[in-house]
Amino acid sequence: MPGVAGELPGQGRSVAGDNTHPAGGRRGGLTESWTTVGGRPVRSLAAGQRRAGVPPLVVVPGLGALGYLLPTVRACAGWTEVHLLDLPGFGHPVTAQEPADLASMATVTAGWLEQRRSPVQLFGHSTGAQAALRAALLAPGRVAHLALGGATFAPEQRSLPPLLAALARTLPHERPAELPAVLPYYLRGLRGGLGQLLRSALADRPEDLVGQVACPLTILRGEHDHLCPRPWAQRLRTRGRLLELPGGHNFLWRFPDVASGALRTGG
Repeated sequence: MPGVAGELPGQGRSVAGDNTHPAGGRRGGLTESWTTVGGRPVRSLAAGQRRAGVPPLVVVPGLGALGYLLPTVRACAGWTEVHLLDLPGFGHPVTAQEPADLASMATVTAGWLEQRRSPVQLFGHSTGAQAALRAALLAPGRVAHLALGGATFAPEQRSLPPLLAALARTLPHERPAELPAVLPYYLRGLRGGLGQLLRSALADRPEDLVGQVACPLTILRGEHDHLCPRPWAQRLRTRGRLLELPGGHNFLWRFPDVASGALRTGG
């Protein structure tokens, strides 16, 4: 899947957080880069540095929201180079109108991986886990290890009433402070890709794909995550390990050091 580096906004600049966080101070800053994949602009935020014998970590967000992942990205930057993909349809105004269905997300992710110099650890969370799984199958030579966190959607949750019930059981284990980190993405997504992504993700069948993954696989879930119930996580663990971490669905926001440790040992 060819891709050519593009001259796009913000190439190579350092940002304090993501575009939902006002700049001001460089502590924990991430470097913004732009790449063209199959004619589509893709933004990524990078932290950390390459270390001998440790593949870079590439993170695919759930529902296109980057903010809740930043604490874990910064924690992981202590042991490897980390790239957080801002996939088309949500994050940046330049890409907000790009197609944002699951297949497009997976294709863009795989194309981005094909541009890398060496294989990576690929981690996707929530709907990002679904996209990462598909990307690993599209670009198998570029993925040294695949980790799926809070993977959605279990078969019994692929219609609205049971999905909302699972969400209601999970929300008490999330933190209100997370809302400013995700809400701007969701509001942008309402005008663009959120509906596309949700419809395609609900129609997806990860259980039919996960057995085709050739690289090592780790499944992660929060112990109070009813959007990724334990039986579903166990079903996805065709090989490797299932790790249960503290917290709910977005354990990456509340327990970044624990999540970082799990990703480090998993890879």
